[in-house]
Amino acid sequence: MVRTHAGQDPGPGSHIRPRRRRPAPRRLAPADRLVIIGGSAGGPTALLELVPHLPPDIPAAIIIVQHVPAGYSTPLAQRLAEVAQVEVREARDGDELLTGRVLVAPADQHLTFTPAGQVRLTRRAPVKGFRPSIDVTMQSAAAVYGKQVIGIVLSGRGDDGASGAAAIRAAGGWVCAQSTDTSHDPTLPGRVIAAGQADSVIPLGRMAGEITRLCRETPGGPQTTPAGRGEKGAQHP
Repeated sequence: MVRTHAGQDPGPGSHIRPRRRRPAPRRLAPADRLVIIGGSAGGPTALLELVPHLPPDIPAAIIIVQHVPAGYSTPLAQRLAEVAQVEVREARDGDELLTGRVLVAPADQHLTFTPAGQVRLTRRAPVKGFRPSIDVTMQSAAAVYGKQVIGIVLSGRGDDGASGAAAIRAAGGWVCAQSTDTSHDPTLPGRVIAAGQADSVIPLGRMAGEITRLCRETPGGPQTTPAGRGEKGAQHP
């Protein structure tokens, strides 16, 4: 049985927004940049606020790893697809990483990446009690994509995602944490921030804009210092 958190959004609920009018289908290109979004308690609500504001031409593939009980990742992906400008669906083994596509990690499976940049789904042992594990996906992304990875840490309980954030930064990537005052449960982003593993700390309402900005920057994050990194843990108003 996959562990879940008390107070966690369990899946389908009342936060459904009106369906957006989609632009005509376009051909998606292989992605050079990869965004990993991890969340736990309060994550589904945060995703329903964030994902609708991601532009269809965002130059990155996006993976969502959200702690949900078995059977709830499919409806979560469907809810997000209803309100998104980008393509959203549940991930399948062998999926290619394409720009403008958001893949949701299936419940009860770890999501990793092959050296060729394809999705791999496995049912190996839970990590820190979780499957899928945010750490597992972030660490795999860092190993395969290096400085091309942007890690986003949303609301959540526990510390699944803290080690993954450290791996992304060690590989030269960028980590952004949701501000604790806008998090339903500030524990996870708070631990990442306290450990000095957040390059920027962003309120939920500005997160989609920050992701889009980072995806359009030079790999490794904004070039605002001689070392090539912005202020560690910088708050954006």
